[in-house]
Amino acid sequence: MGRVLQIRVIAQTFDVNEVHDNWPWLVELAWGRGPVEDRHGVLELARTLADKERMGMLPANMKAHQEALREAETLVRGVETALGDWKAGDAERLSTALETLLDELEKKSKTV
Repeated sequence: MGRVLQIRVIAQTFDVNEVHDNWPWLVELAWGRGPVEDRHGVLELARTLADKERMGMLPANMKAHQEALREAETLVRGVETALGDWKAGDAERLSTALETLLDELEKKSKTV
């Protein structure tokens, strides 16, 4: 990095509507049915669900997915750490694992 210019590597959701399209049940659990401007990204979804699980704010059927929710939070931290260490390949692998985990949670949480 330069003396004045700072270089950042970040992970962010390009289109937050895709979060709602891919995981509508999880989005509703996390934030309810708010307007479009209240929508958040993938990392925020995983963090919010894990926080709500810890505080006992999720429906009883989500108890069966407690470990998966905590794993999602661990993956979020992993993505952030990998980016902080300039390991984009690791961040990509972890973000793919996070999205796969959210896919599985979306399917399973509606059936329990």
